[in-house]
Amino acid sequence: MAYINRISLAGNVGFCAKYHTWRYQSTKRPRKKNYKPTTEQQQIINDRNAAERDMKYAIHNFKKGDRFIRLSYQSDNYPADFEEADKNVMKFLKRVKRKYPELRYMANTEEGSRGGLHHHLIIPEDFDVNVIIDIWYEMFKGGFHIKDIYSNDIAQLAKYFTKGSLDKQVSGGNEKNCEDLQHEHKKVVRMKIHKSRNLEKPPEPIKTKCKADSWREEPQTQVIGDYVYDVLPGSWITDFTAEGYPYAGYILIRRCKTAAALRRTKRRYLENVKTIRSSGAKHPN
Repeated sequence: MAYINRISLAGNVGFCAKYHTWRYQSTKRPRKKNYKPTTEQQQIINDRNAAERDMKYAIHNFKKGDRFIRLSYQSDNYPADFEEADKNVMKFLKRVKRKYPELRYMANTEEGSRGGLHHHLIIPEDFDVNVIIDIWYEMFKGGFHIKDIYSNDIAQLAKYFTKGSLDKQVSGGNEKNCEDLQHEHKKVVRMKIHKSRNLEKPPEPIKTKCKADSWREEPQTQVIGDYVYDVLPGSWITDFTAEGYPYAGYILIRRCKTAAALRRTKRRYLENVKTIRSSGAKHPN
């Protein structure tokens, strides 16, 4: 039995969670096969973890300036249901990857409250977007909308590529952002996400054992490695697992390098300059 503090880093964002587990570093308690239905409380936590995992992949693999594409259907070529629409986008992605195996992407299928079906796709900025448009139109005579993503607002990632379980966290405490996200997800009743296999896996989370009574009521600014991270305002959430143990989570945003890291960088620079001068080579401007 242990309480764990887990920090998962992706890009300039850190996802933190504090939770209880029976299996931390234990070789005597192998995980049993599930034989009971998942409780409602545990399902909420599972959905939150799934949303966090998708956000980490998006943040780690894509950046500002990459392409965000919305793929839609014409009325005379509309899929019968969500399953057919999801099969369509999988066929489409398979054809694109057959021609361009190096392509990295994240895609989803969405169904709105009125039954509307469409897809979203994120691709790198250096990939020819006309390829996507041509293949989609050739297969389904569908429409499209393209824009550069994103602002550096983390809420944009959650808005398009999670199920809405992190709405309060990613809104940054901004009431308008939170309302926009909730309004968007009220229209989404079903979503499925697809990722290309060549996406780079985010770093493994850092797990440390902690005491339950040592948790702060509110998380504080932290130093992780060479960087200082601030807590995203409004991201602190608390909950309880199905077994009654507390769960807490929050999001960190990288602010700057630590003073020690800056001193090391300066020292390495001066050492390089000294080496270049002693060798007689001309120092580049």
